Amino acid sequence: MHDKYDSPHGEEDLYEEDPMDKAKETMEPIVETIKEKKMLIIGGIIAIVVLFFLYSFFIGSNREVSFNVSDTEGDTISASIKVSDLEGNEIQRLKSNEKITLKTGTYKIDVLNSDYKAITGKQIEITDNDPVEIEMEIDKDLELSGDFPQTLVTGQKTTIELTITSEESLQTEVELVLEGDAEKAMDFEYQKPIIANPGANQIIATIKVKSTLTDKDTGENKKATIRIKGLSN
Repeated sequence: MHDKYDSPHGEEDLYEEDPMDKAKETMEPIVETIKEKKMLIIGGIIAIVVLFFLYSFFIGSNREVSFNVSDTEGDTISASIKVSDLEGNEIQRLKSNEKITLKTGTYKIDVLNSDYKAITGKQIEITDNDPVEIEMEIDKDLELSGDFPQTLVTGQKTTIELTITSEESLQTEVELVLEGDAEKAMDFEYQKPIIANPGANQIIATIKVKSTLTDKDTGENKKATIRIKGLSN
């Protein structure tokens, strides 16, 4: 007869292995392998980071852009363009219809056309492949001044006095342009051609508000600008 605590087959280990011990035994070879390969893993991560940086710097940040050059009336004109970095180091010269590959960032450009005012050291920001828009003014030293009526009503006709000041040494033919909200709402007339002499030139112009206007063409905060054609002032 055996005691309930005795083993009929001799001593037998009644200890059952804990699940955590089993997991530890399973993980130990893996941990040892990771330790052995640690430098290779770290090296691989560094290599991936370096490759990403190289791609971003040499390829991913490159943008192919062109330059759309136009006058103040929106007509396309040709021009020679020099692209430089911010320190003034020349990168490339090209024509307005050509493309250049640049990394994203800020650059300086010089734009030349013999009939227009030179643009020098203009900063541009390259962020995508969209064309860079450039507006050039005619190479004339002219200035327009005068007062535009503050309030006008439908059908009203009035005259305004304008002054064209010319710093040119010779007579210059000048055209005037009405733009802004008033362009569609008003008729603008003056005696043509305007021949501006050196110095101040007085011009009388007539504006008439159209009789039939929609609600969107009337009201407060409407803008009207008269400028010399070819200049943005």
